Amino acid sequence: MSTGPATTALDAVEQALDALLAVELDPGDVHSAIELSRQTERLSRKVLSVQIGVHAAIEESGVYRADGHASGRVFTEHNNHLSSPLAKRRDRARRMLAEMPAMDAGLAAGLIGPCQIDRASRVFVNPRVQAEFVALDGRIATLAATLDYPEFDRRLTNWERQADEDGTADQSRRCHENRRGRITQDFDGGWELLARFGNLTGAQMHQIHQTFVQAEFHADWDEAYASWGTKTTVEHLARTFDQRDADALTRIFLLAADAHAAAPGGSRIDLSILLDHLTYERETRRAAGADPGPRPTPDLGPILNDPGDDYPDDPASPDGDPAVHPGYQFRCETVDGHPIDPREAFAESLVAKVRRAVIGWDGVVLDQSGLHTLYTGSLRHAVKTTATECPWPGCHTTTSHCQIDHLIPRRTGGPTTPANGSPECGRHNRLKEHGYTAYRDKHGRIHILRPDGTEID
Repeated sequence: MSTGPATTALDAVEQALDALLAVELDPGDVHSAIELSRQTERLSRKVLSVQIGVHAAIEESGVYRADGHASGRVFTEHNNHLSSPLAKRRDRARRMLAEMPAMDAGLAAGLIGPCQIDRASRVFVNPRVQAEFVALDGRIATLAATLDYPEFDRRLTNWERQADEDGTADQSRRCHENRRGRITQDFDGGWELLARFGNLTGAQMHQIHQTFVQAEFHADWDEAYASWGTKTTVEHLARTFDQRDADALTRIFLLAADAHAAAPGGSRIDLSILLDHLTYERETRRAAGADPGPRPTPDLGPILNDPGDDYPDDPASPDGDPAVHPGYQFRCETVDGHPIDPREAFAESLVAKVRRAVIGWDGVVLDQSGLHTLYTGSLRHAVKTTATECPWPGCHTTTSHCQIDHLIPRRTGGPTTPANGSPECGRHNRLKEHGYTAYRDKHGRIHILRPDGTEID
């Protein structure tokens, strides 16, 4: 057994952790709770850095071969009773950190969490974008250390979608081709559609579904019969059985939405897709058979509190690059931040209603009216486009489930404009009635202050 410096250091750490476990962890007030939470999180991140380092040393030395293991990953998984997915994630992180020293240093310093490491490593293993991703090591490490995880995940998702345009389109096409929907009866008489139903309810839903499936089948058959006549077989049908089942469910939902809109007190259930104008222009050229042009340089977006982020009021950035303007940022998603393939979004725009929005320097839709007292109609929609979730730190309630209200209350002179509006979950919106305040800075970022005036970060 080794008794070198590493073992001595690990023994000291284990003794310190034992001493910590024996201490009563009393958070006291909110500030002490924040610091206690952050200290323990930093500690766990540093431990993860050591774990990955040990795994890397085992992999590089080849000592795992002595016990007949195929790799250091298998060795680590077996000797530590890890699940196979966890061992694979750790090995994937090892490979990424070996190529991205800034991310490695951030983890070792406790600045970057395991979730960010795992998310970044999933981009790293994409061979089509790996070299380009590694070149952004420093910027990615900064974003990983400063952004909330949902925003970091969104930035990487959008970056990879831009960097691997063809791969993203292939994934979207495969998802479309493999669509399927089922309502089936189990041996105990229950019915299941991503959930369980009672016998009678399931039978009713199954009958409705099968009626719609039959209608989809007849539509395919009639189309094929026009070409093949009496020689028509199921092989000539445009869709598979699974695709017709899924499309039948889609039609049921759409008709249900129409019925809801027509019912007393009902309203339309609309899906809003936000698509930046440069991406829309590229997809227009592509659909017309023209060259869409070179792929834009993927952008990870601004770094929070970057001194270089203090741009002048005119639309030219310090380095002359207009891409930093919020109006130029890549965006193709729902108001809740769910990614949509640009090609599908463009195709939908040809048959759906299109709204044009002008984005200000702070990322907020410019004023549409100053006469409203409540956020309704198009004004409400304008506010919803400014964020994908409640801006309260740590809250990730999506915009569709938020209330739209004033940042500066109307009773204190706050205007009913997009710039003074924000989507907030019900709980955090009500807290503004108990001494908490909020404001939007010139970059469009929302800050939340406690009753004592300190900021919640």
